[in-house]
Amino acid sequence: LLRRGSAEVLASSPEEPASLSGELLAVAASFRLSQGAAVDCVNEPLFEFSTSEAAVSVAWMPHYPKGLLVGTGYRWLRSYDLRQPGWSSAIVAHNKAVYGLEFSPHYPHLVATYSDDGTGQVKVWDVRRLDDDAPAFVLQLPVHAHGRNAREHNVASLSWCPTRQGAIATTQERSSELHVWSLSHLIARSNALVGGVDTGAKTLGASGTSSGDLRARAA
Repeated sequence: LLRRGSAEVLASSPEEPASLSGELLAVAASFRLSQGAAVDCVNEPLFEFSTSEAAVSVAWMPHYPKGLLVGTGYRWLRSYDLRQPGWSSAIVAHNKAVYGLEFSPHYPHLVATYSDDGTGQVKVWDVRRLDDDAPAFVLQLPVHAHGRNAREHNVASLSWCPTRQGAIATTQERSSELHVWSLSHLIARSNALVGGVDTGAKTLGASGTSSGDLRARAA
């Protein structure tokens, strides 16, 4: 039994072999922190913003470090500027609460959102075109006709791939399936339309096809 400061460490006996196949064996250890240890606490925020409804998700804007994007409990997607506390803008993003916000690591102007509205949709927005009040494109997750209730179609989580451009993984409530999608072709089209006149959102479906004869590529 070794004592280090206020923690007790249980180490392996010296008779145990020090290596196995040329690699050091991991030594199992147990730590018990002292009950009187102080924990630092921060309770004063740098900024405060007030909305007329609950804020249920938040993300920093990678391309604009002083900007925050907030999903609310009643379908709104709001943007705030830390330099102008009294300023904000908003669009209707979903039919119900916007529970998820995640920016693409490769395309910092793109953010994916999802809701608990039972549609099984992930919407990808181009923050350079939020004034269009429409997503750049929509990702439709599988919706099962035999589902007992709409919650089975809700998106539970999503994550952009940090290494492969345009790849995104999704999960759904009460589902054992994990889906990985390739959105590179839709992202390329969206980037080409910035400043153009076509603002219609394209939908990538679970069948692997999207409107406008755009076909999904296997991830």
